[in-house]
Amino acid sequence: MFKIFAALLILLSVNSMSKANDIEIRYRMPGAKEVVMIWGINNWIPISPIPAGTVIKDKVMRSPMKKEGEEFVFKVSVPSGSTVDYGFYFTKVEGPFNMHIEYWDFNNQPDKLYYHSHASNGQVINITPNLKYVKPTGNILPLYYAGFFCLLFYLMGFVVFIFRNYYLKVPAKPLNSQALLFSASFSLLCILLIIRAELCGMVVPFLLKPFATIPLLLKITFDDFLYCGLLFLIFGLLFFVRKKSRGYLLSFYFIFIFVSIVLAIINEKVIAVLGKPFNYQWLYYSDFLKSTDASKAVGANVGSDFFIGGLLIILSIIPLCWTLYHLHIKQSLIIPAAIIISLAIGFFSNSSPDVSRLKRVNPEFYFVGSLYGSGGFLSSDKSLAKESEFMLKNTDSLPAKYDTIFKQSKIKNVLIYVLESTPAEYITAYNPSFKATPFLDSFKSHAAVFDAIYAHTPATNKSMVSILCACYPYLSFKSITVKYPAFKMPSISSELKKYGYRSAFINSGDNRYQNAEGFLKNREIEEIQDYRNNPCERTVFTETNSDIKNLEGVDDSCLSVKFLNWIKKDPSKPFFTMMWTFQTHYPYFNSGKLTDYGVANPSLQKYLNALHRADETLRELVEGLKKENLLESTLIVVLGDHGEAFGRHDQTTHAGGIYEENLHIPMMFINPTLFNGERLSCTGGISDVAPSIFSILNKPAPEIWQGENLFSVNRRKRVYFFSPYSDYLFGFREGNYKFIFNATDNSTSLFDLEKDPYEANNIADKEPKFVKEANKHLQSWMQYQDNYMNTVLGISGK
Repeated sequence: MFKIFAALLILLSVNSMSKANDIEIRYRMPGAKEVVMIWGINNWIPISPIPAGTVIKDKVMRSPMKKEGEEFVFKVSVPSGSTVDYGFYFTKVEGPFNMHIEYWDFNNQPDKLYYHSHASNGQVINITPNLKYVKPTGNILPLYYAGFFCLLFYLMGFVVFIFRNYYLKVPAKPLNSQALLFSASFSLLCILLIIRAELCGMVVPFLLKPFATIPLLLKITFDDFLYCGLLFLIFGLLFFVRKKSRGYLLSFYFIFIFVSIVLAIINEKVIAVLGKPFNYQWLYYSDFLKSTDASKAVGANVGSDFFIGGLLIILSIIPLCWTLYHLHIKQSLIIPAAIIISLAIGFFSNSSPDVSRLKRVNPEFYFVGSLYGSGGFLSSDKSLAKESEFMLKNTDSLPAKYDTIFKQSKIKNVLIYVLESTPAEYITAYNPSFKATPFLDSFKSHAAVFDAIYAHTPATNKSMVSILCACYPYLSFKSITVKYPAFKMPSISSELKKYGYRSAFINSGDNRYQNAEGFLKNREIEEIQDYRNNPCERTVFTETNSDIKNLEGVDDSCLSVKFLNWIKKDPSKPFFTMMWTFQTHYPYFNSGKLTDYGVANPSLQKYLNALHRADETLRELVEGLKKENLLESTLIVVLGDHGEAFGRHDQTTHAGGIYEENLHIPMMFINPTLFNGERLSCTGGISDVAPSIFSILNKPAPEIWQGENLFSVNRRKRVYFFSPYSDYLFGFREGNYKFIFNATDNSTSLFDLEKDPYEANNIADKEPKFVKEANKHLQSWMQYQDNYMNTVLGISGK
């Protein structure tokens, strides 16, 4: 009877999973000529078969919507349990010239990227967009055209100049240096204003409603007014003091102008990639442009059209300056009056710019400010550290199940396999929509799968320190591996050496990055390898035609070759090995033909192929351990060092934020004698890896370690994290709540991850009591952590 009942339950379950949900999406957009819905399910995956009239373009579905009055309707059936990701494309006839303007609506509010709904049968989804977040499509082409016409004007003026001076023999008047300085400053301001309009998506609105847009544009360019005014004052003062050197000063001034324009143009791409203007913290993080994070991230997003357009824009300042120069000579009050009026309009305008602070700030001001913005985020109340939960050292209390299993465990060896730049959402065991890690998914039945594990900082070397030394990171953009590589802290390798373990660190990337090599040499690791001394005859990935160091790496499959050769050297001793993959690091290295994983983003496509290579390498490692009869005696820990972003929250790569895509990582403890596919929901961080390993090995963890055993029921309920590479961001997760504090602009965010896994809806205003307590917990941890690391690192005077 029981078997029949179980069979019926399974049948009902399968039947419910096979059902489709009928949903209806109604989009209200008065005045639209047509609306197309751009959509997919479970992170933009097309359904099969595709609905009638739907086409797939750029690997996402595009379905025309039916007009019903001022609403546009689309009805479709999607698999049960699906989440629907979608946005809208539509056209309107607007403006004084009846232009056909194209619009995209992907719900681009702060902290949002696109519309996202959990489908249920019979659901009607009504969308009435907030029009201030619906932006016309725009690109840098208007700048190209402006630059082209200015350049054409310049060439025509040059012809007239030659004709006038050499054919008509009209003598040229001597240059007025002061007038040239003034006109050059105003020319720079005009060019910066055009570039700022493009960056903030205001080119098309200006063409549609110029008089309504000008006050807003002048308001958001206030920093550029200040910058141009500062340059003018500095060089004007030098003109007054150094009258005999005015020719040289003018030359230097024009160099400053050209550099300023170049930086403003590049700033548009930097913001698109990093989400912020470039700052000193990013320069430091990139190992002063020796890593792919900065040197290639922007370059990979810059094409020939960008360089051509930029060149035209730079050249356009010459005719503009020349025109304003002659205007100033004839009527010297026009330009100062224009500047004063523009400032007044911008300053007194009631326009409310829906443009982020980081798109309005002048890039030069931002970079200089970042040189002095490394502190000030800690409360002045030093006693807060005493209120931190870290003041109490919890005692392990294992559930009976694990207490018995671990005490009887025959585990001798430990292998930590670190997946570079890998968030949980792209691992099949966490998100079945992505099929890039089939081996790891097939092996999860021999694993304990942790669902809420976080990197403490979205940076490789900080994670390396946290994993090996079971500590939270140093609260600075500076790296311990660079400044304090020999700091005194027990590590997994140094502790296990006391028990006769041999150890190795094998990286398919470059250990020279931020001096990881120096840090590892102080951890009592016997064998330290990277791509330079790996005997594997596979592709070496590098930046071509460049002498920049620390960009190279070898195919991840070489890790298994090196590891399996190493363990055979001295099989009489147990081993600890830490392995680090490389190919999933930006810009994502692939060899051979790419597999189509059905995603629209080309970078994500490359990334998933690189991730599959890491999965294949893990399969080779496991097969090698089986062959050597070491699988059952080896604990394998698979985890990401941090996450990776592909557009959500206006982010790419990883270090700019502390959202889920930046920090939520996969972690699986694998051994066929210990685990049976159980899922653990405890909240933890990568500093908890080492104590958890020592619990399985039945060995005491050092008292100084901050991490706690993930299998213990007696452990802290919050995990903390931070990022110092753009704004100073701090936060923690507790239960389903994720709290973020931006110390740079003093703002807070709160998300309910169960209801809002993509962190789209900030509910901080709805939970004032929780926010108040959260701020207290966070400040206590920040004070405690600052004191703790200063003590460990031997930093005095703090």
